[in-house]
Amino acid sequence: MTPRHETASGTINALQLLFFLGGALTLLFWEQAPIPDSLQSGDAPLWVTGLVLCADVLLCMSPLALAVQPLVMCVLGAACCREAHMILQAPGDAGIRLLLLLLLVPLCFLLGGRGIWNGLLLARVIRADPDGLGSSVRLGCVLAIFGLAALCLLGRILRYS
Repeated sequence: MTPRHETASGTINALQLLFFLGGALTLLFWEQAPIPDSLQSGDAPLWVTGLVLCADVLLCMSPLALAVQPLVMCVLGAACCREAHMILQAPGDAGIRLLLLLLLVPLCFLLGGRGIWNGLLLARVIRADPDGLGSSVRLGCVLAIFGLAALCLLGRILRYS
């Protein structure tokens, strides 16, 4: 969710809601959904929602939010659909689970919308003012991304060798 005075706020909020509902409806209507057994356990949907919140926090100041946020919102929708199904099946401890769901989902929407907005602003600045940031900043960003990818690849190679 983004503030109303920002120009793309309605579009961002509507797209977030569509991706959220798309993930929930996919899980709801796809009868043979390939859900791993680890995600069918008791607290797994709440853990997935927490991981989505962590991803939103990490992507809040990154242009990568533009590419990752739609997938994250689909995962959030599916996790919330699964959690609602679990709440309806086990009404004994439904109060705290419903409260957690009602607190985490709006927070995910708020941080996700802010991440998309910040990503749009950063992309506009980089694209519109090539000399304002300087080519050294862009080159540094590219090198940092490739360096991180190389470190991850090296870590996997060392772990499996």
